[in-house]
Amino acid sequence: MGREIKFRGYDKVKQTMVYNFPIIATAPYGINDAFKLLAEKSEGSVVIMQYTGLKDRFGADIYEGDKLFFSRDVNEVTNHDGMSTVIWEDGAFYAKGNNHCNLAGKYFGYSEIVGNIYQSDKL
Repeated sequence: MGREIKFRGYDKVKQTMVYNFPIIATAPYGINDAFKLLAEKSEGSVVIMQYTGLKDRFGADIYEGDKLFFSRDVNEVTNHDGMSTVIWEDGAFYAKGNNHCNLAGKYFGYSEIVGNIYQSDKL
């Protein structure tokens, strides 16, 4: 079974996050048209982030742009620093901190979402 495909959007003008972003429903010809339509209507004020298909240790959905804190157990195994940002690069989701680490889902269950890149300036 494949992972659930869903998105959230951050509106830079209203400074709000919208979950369960209805991106596919906005265009009759598929997701690429939906992104084009969104870009035209929002004039670049909305940033779209994709769900990774992974959850943190509390069961919360992890999206690209989320800031994660990893427990000490993971840090010792992976030599990964405690704070990371979820990014999409080279066809995979990564936890990027002091060490760039593709955790491949194995260690995300040890993480805790502590914010995101748009709403958590102090992290």
